[in-house]
Amino acid sequence: HTKYEISYLQYPSQINLLNINYNNFNISILDYGLFEDKVDNFTNNTFYSYEGLVNYTFKKNIFNQFSLQKSITYTISKIEDYTSTALMGNLKLQTNIPTSKITLGLSINNFGFILKEYTDYKQDLPIKTQLYIKKQINQNINLGYNCDYYLYTKHIKHIFLAALRINQLINLRISNTNYRKNLYYNNHFINGLAVGLSIQASKSIYDISISNLGSAGYIYGITMKF
Repeated sequence: HTKYEISYLQYPSQINLLNINYNNFNISILDYGLFEDKVDNFTNNTFYSYEGLVNYTFKKNIFNQFSLQKSITYTISKIEDYTSTALMGNLKLQTNIPTSKITLGLSINNFGFILKEYTDYKQDLPIKTQLYIKKQINQNINLGYNCDYYLYTKHIKHIFLAALRINQLINLRISNTNYRKNLYYNNHFINGLAVGLSIQASKSIYDISISNLGSAGYIYGITMKF
């Protein structure tokens, strides 16, 4: 069991995410980088934009059949001189069916209220519900399916994934999504495709991943657990 987890993700347009976990605490910083307000190559203004959050998670077993995970999150978002803050919660209920080697879960994320708006214009929180199922085929293969529903956009996202155990130290993950049809790119096979490789070394775990976003580019990630 690892105590610390540090992740770094790089999105297109040089957007960066740093995520740090320690026991039940989580801190994340999403850096959108430097923006320029330019007209005819004349720079009127430059400013940074970022988001940060602090999260605390706690778990509880129910009748030894269900696992209930609850978390509370404080987030702050800043664009130039505009600032917004919010307080959000997440709930996840999970159960295992040992005889079928199946894991079922249901979650609702990002519900709560906005403490401070950017402007007088009222905004909605990005509430999302998720239903997921994982099936262990054998000791080396796990298959899964996620169904995400975004309440604020009314969109449904389907994710299909497979986890393959290469050996005692190396695991491979592959996933794809129905969003691939909206990712305009010549190669439809790799649209929305994500691949991850996890390597265990001594008491640490190193994970690298890459996700294809079509013509928008790629997401690169690296995680260290120790």
